[in-house]
Amino acid sequence: MERLTIKDLLNNYSRHLHQNITIEGWVRAFRSNRFIALSDGSTILNLQVVVDFEQFDEEIIKNIKTASSLKITGEVVESQGAGQSIEILAKKIENLLTILFLKLIHKRRVVVVSEAMFENFYSSKVVFFLKK
Repeated sequence: MERLTIKDLLNNYSRHLHQNITIEGWVRAFRSNRFIALSDGSTILNLQVVVDFEQFDEEIIKNIKTASSLKITGEVVESQGAGQSIEILAKKIENLLTILFLKLIHKRRVVVVSEAMFENFYSSKVVFFLKK
């Protein structure tokens, strides 16, 4: 499996059709619990990721928000909709901030100062500090 930038993928999409790839970026928009507009800064264009919400845990879908940092693995297919030539059919979605946060907690490098639960770390009520 190959990790690409969105710019590389859009410029050479025919080479990657019907192949599994991994792409990382942040969410520009998430519509109808089904369509993620993903950006990685390599181009001003977004890549559409199609999420079959019945395939994924509800917690994963619930935590996809604008500006979430995601690592998505999926198949490159020709787009059925207007506005883009290709899209990714998501097979695996990882929230990179959550993974980083859990690694920091595991290594005891972070102190959480809040009464809020971890699931609410997007809110301003959760504050954490990195230890030296």
